[in-house]
Parts: sequence; C-alpha cells; structure tokens
Amino acid sequence: MYNNGYYVTAEIIANEKANLDIVVKELKVLQQKTLLEPGCEIFFIQQSRENPRSFIMWEKFIDHDSLKKHFEYEHTQYYLSLNLTDIVQVFTTDII
Repeated sequence: MYNNGYYVTAEIIANEKANLDIVVKELKVLQQKTLLEPGCEIFFIQQSRENPRSFIMWEKFIDHDSLKKHFEYEHTQYYLSLNLTDIVQVFTTDII
C-alpha cells in the first residue's frame, strides 16, 4: 500500500473573481510540475461536484523538508503569485 512519509491534505477554494477554467488549467500545470520534484510521491487534485470552485489536494512528500522545498520551486511560486485560490484548511497526517 502506501509507505510512511509526510502526507498533506488541503482544501482550497477558487477566488470569486477567478475564472474557473484558468484555475483548473493552472492547478493541472502545478500538479504536473510538482510530481517531478524530488521528494514528491503523490500530488492529487480533486474538484468538488457540489461546488466546482472547491478543491481537495492530497499530497505525499518523503519528509517535511521536501514539502518545504516545494514552496521554493519556481512553478509553486508562480502559481501562488496568480492569487487564484485561497486555503480553507490543511491537515498533515501519518499512516496508521
């Protein structure tokens, strides 16, 4: 199944003024580039059926340092600079 690592589940929501098509496009780009990062093993993005502006991100990095490094990469900085989404909540978890 899954190995130990640093798991993150985040709920994000598209800003009211953001074009949803652009949000989805940019999230897909972020996903593709993040999956190429050393230390990233899982990076799923799911879109809510009830509220298409709401997304769940499920991520697994090998350790906390890999997650910290994720926020330093150019593609992550670029996505954040677009200001398309806001964080609703974040959970870090362990496999039991």
